[in-house]
Amino acid sequence: MIYNEKGMVLPFMLAIALILSSLVLTISNRLETQMLSYEQRVNFQKINLLEKETIQIILSQIEDPDFSPVGFESSDTITLKNGTIVTLNYRNGSATLEIKYNFSYNDYQSNGTINYNKRQQTYTLE
Repeated sequence: MIYNEKGMVLPFMLAIALILSSLVLTISNRLETQMLSYEQRVNFQKINLLEKETIQIILSQIEDPDFSPVGFESSDTITLKNGTIVTLNYRNGSATLEIKYNFSYNDYQSNGTINYNKRQQTYTLE
């Protein structure tokens, strides 16, 4: 037991110390959760920007009149502005061109498909 100078038990001080320590622990837990949530939002925004840059590069390739993928199926790699490497897989048909892209950034993976109609010169994103 803990006694003060007069020999009395100090349960009130122990209770206050326990309440303050649990309050500090709760606040630190919430701050850690907010930091993790913030990091996830930042990574999601970066992935979103990288995916937009990838789509922009692919569309500029498709619009180039000199562009033609070799064979029925082929693959290629491109490097984005931040150094991320994107793998492109082409499936060339008579009327359509299917382009699948795939990249990873900080343990997050992104992929998608662009279908290009050669006759109508339109594309759809999947």
